[in-house]
Amino acid sequence: MQRISRTITISNRILYRIPSKLLFISINTGLHLFQHVRFTFTLCLLLSIAFNTSYAHLSEDSLRLVLDRKELSSQDRLETMARLAEFLYYRRDPRLAFELLDKALKLSKRLDNIDQTTSLYALLAMQHSNDGNIQLALSSLDRAQFYAKRSANKRSKALVQLSKGTIQLAQNEPHEAIASLLLAAKDFDGDHDYSYESNLYTTISTIYGQWSDLPNQDKYARIARYSAERSKDLDKLIAAYRCTANNFMAHYEANTIRKQLLDSALVRNKAAFSLAKKNKDRIIHVTEIAALAKNIAAIYEQYFPESSHDSARYYLEIAIEEAQFSKENTVLADSYVMLAKQQIEKGNLTEAEMLVGNAIMALHRDPTVNNEIEAKIFYCLAVMKEKQGDLNGALRNYKLYVDAYTTLFNTEKMSLGKRLDAQYEAGKKEKALLVLQQQVQFNQKLNRIYIAFSLTSFLTLLFLFYAYKQRVKAMKQQDKLHQMEVNKIRQEHRISLLSAMLDGQEQERSRLARDLHDGLGGLLSGVKIELAGFMQLLKNDSQQQLMNRTLQHLDGAIGELRRIAHSMMPEILMRYGLGEAIREYCQKLKSSGINIQCQIYHYTNKMEASRQLVLYRIMQELVNNAVKHAHSSLILVQLQQIEQSVTLIVEDDGNGFDVKALLAAGKGAGLTNIESRVEFLNGTMDFHSEIGAGTTVTIECNEV
Repeated sequence: MQRISRTITISNRILYRIPSKLLFISINTGLHLFQHVRFTFTLCLLLSIAFNTSYAHLSEDSLRLVLDRKELSSQDRLETMARLAEFLYYRRDPRLAFELLDKALKLSKRLDNIDQTTSLYALLAMQHSNDGNIQLALSSLDRAQFYAKRSANKRSKALVQLSKGTIQLAQNEPHEAIASLLLAAKDFDGDHDYSYESNLYTTISTIYGQWSDLPNQDKYARIARYSAERSKDLDKLIAAYRCTANNFMAHYEANTIRKQLLDSALVRNKAAFSLAKKNKDRIIHVTEIAALAKNIAAIYEQYFPESSHDSARYYLEIAIEEAQFSKENTVLADSYVMLAKQQIEKGNLTEAEMLVGNAIMALHRDPTVNNEIEAKIFYCLAVMKEKQGDLNGALRNYKLYVDAYTTLFNTEKMSLGKRLDAQYEAGKKEKALLVLQQQVQFNQKLNRIYIAFSLTSFLTLLFLFYAYKQRVKAMKQQDKLHQMEVNKIRQEHRISLLSAMLDGQEQERSRLARDLHDGLGGLLSGVKIELAGFMQLLKNDSQQQLMNRTLQHLDGAIGELRRIAHSMMPEILMRYGLGEAIREYCQKLKSSGINIQCQIYHYTNKMEASRQLVLYRIMQELVNNAVKHAHSSLILVQLQQIEQSVTLIVEDDGNGFDVKALLAAGKGAGLTNIESRVEFLNGTMDFHSEIGAGTTVTIECNEV
C-alpha cells in the first residue's frame, strides 16, 4: 500500500512539472490521432504498391529461408526483401528494416532496375516520414523523383505521388496530401490492385473524416471496404472494417436520433476485432487489436447504460493486454484511465490510484505527450483528491486539467483554421482547374476543325475504300444485332418461364393458405365447439382436466395453422407493402428471442405487388439461413431505396463460411431458389462471407 502511494506521489510530482515544459512542446500534437492512422495505413499501402503483389502473411523465418535460395531470381529477391522489411518494421525492429532496404537499393541499382529503385526510394521516404525524420524523407523523395523521370511507367510516377502525399501529411498539409493521393489514384486507375486501393481510400476517408466532410468520408469508406474484401488481405480488411465503423460513428454523432448507426458502428468494430484477434499470428499490424478493443469499450462506456459497464471492462482488459504486447503506449494509457474512472465511480480509490499511476508511466514512454489523455489523468487525480479530502491537491489538479484542455483547445482551433484554409484553397483551385479544362477543350475542338479542314482533300480520295470498309462493318454489326435479338428472345422466354413458375408457386401457396384457414381451420374450430359441449356432461374432475388439455391442444393447433397460413400468404404485405411486412416479420422473430434489427430507408412502396412478394420471399430465406446455420448474436435486415433502385441487405455476425468452397461443392436448393427469384427481378446478388467474420448478402433491383 505504501509503495502504491509512493508511486502516485512521484507521478504527481512529474505531472506538476509537465505544463510548463511538455505541454509547451506538445502544442503541435493536435493531429496525433490523424497522423497515427495515416502512418499505419500509408506505409502498408506503399509496400503493397511498390511490388504489385498480394501475398499471404509469412513469418520472418519463412522469408529468410526464401532469401537463402541460390536459384532465386533478382526480381523475386527484391520483392522478398521488401516483404521482410515490412515484417521487421512493424513486428520486430525498424532499424533492421532500414538496413534491409539499403541492401535492396544497392542490389536494384546494380541491376539498373529503374522501376524497383523508384519504388524502394519511395518506401524509404515513407519510413523516414513515419519516424518523424522529415529531412531524410524529403531527400529520399528527391531520389525517387529523379529515377521516376527516367521511367515511362505510370506506376512509378504514381508511387512518387503517394510518397509525396504521405510526407505532406507529416508536415500538416492535408490539402496538398489529398491532391497527391488523388493523383496517385488516377495513375493507378484500371490496374485493379485492390490491396493498394483499400489502403489508399482508407487514408483518404480518414482525412475527410478529420475535416467532418461526411459525404466524402462515406464515399471513400465504402470504396475502401469493397477493395479490401476483394484483396483477401487480413490487415487491409481489418483496417477497412475499422474505417467503416468510424464512418458510422461520424454519421451518428451528426444525428444521434438514428440509433441504428451506433449499432452498425459497434457491429463493424466487433467484426474487425474478432478477425484481428483470431488471426493475431498472421497479421502484421497487431496494434489494431488493442485500438479496436478500446474503441468498443468506449462505445459501451459512453453510449450504453450502466448495465454494459462489464462489457466495457472486458474489452478494456483486452486492450491493456494487447497494448502491452504491441507497445502501443497511447492506447495503454487511455485504457488505464477509462478503468480508473470506473473504479472512482465505484469508490475504489486505491485501485483507481494504481491504474492512474500505470497510465502516467505508459503515457510518458512516448516522446510526445498526448494532451487529451494527460487532461483525463489530471481530472481523475483531481476527483480522487477531492474524495480523499485533499482540497489543495484537488484544486491543483483541476487547474492542471484546465490548462491541458486549454492547450488542446488552442491546438484544435489552429488545426481547424488550417483545415478551413485548405478547403477554401481547394475550392479556388478547383474553379481555376475547371476554367483551364474548358479552355483546353475549346482549343482541342478548334484544332480538330483545322485538321479536318486540311485533310478534306485526302479524305475524298479515301472515300470509296472507306465506304467499302463501312459496308463490311455494317454487315458484321447486323449479324451481331441479329444474335443479340436471338439472345434477348431466349432471355425473355426464360424470364417468362420463371415468372410462370413463381406465379404458380405463389398461387399454390395462396390456395393452400385458404384451404388450411377456411377448411381445416373451420373443421378444427367445429371440433373444439363440439368437445366444449361435453364439458357439462363430465362430472369427474380428472375427465374435465383431460378435456381441458384436449381443448388447449386444439387451440394450439388452430393458432399454428393460422401462423402457417399467414406465413404462406402474408396479409400485411398485400395491404401495406413490403416495408411493413419486413418490419412485422422481424418483430415476430425478435419477440421469439432472436436478436434482429430492421432498418427501412426511403422505401416508397411503389413496386408491383408480385415483385414485392418475390423480394419478401428472398428476405425470408436469407433470414432463415442466418437463424439456422450462422449461430449469430445479431442479424441486420436493411431495405433502402435510392430513386428507382431498391436494395435489400441481410447481414449477420455469425460463423460465416468459405464462399469458394461452397461454390465448388455445388449450390444447394435454397441458394438456387434465391438466384432464380433474383433473376426474375432482373437484379443482382452479392455474397460476402469470411469464416469467423459473418455473412453479408446484398440484393439490388429496380423498382419497376
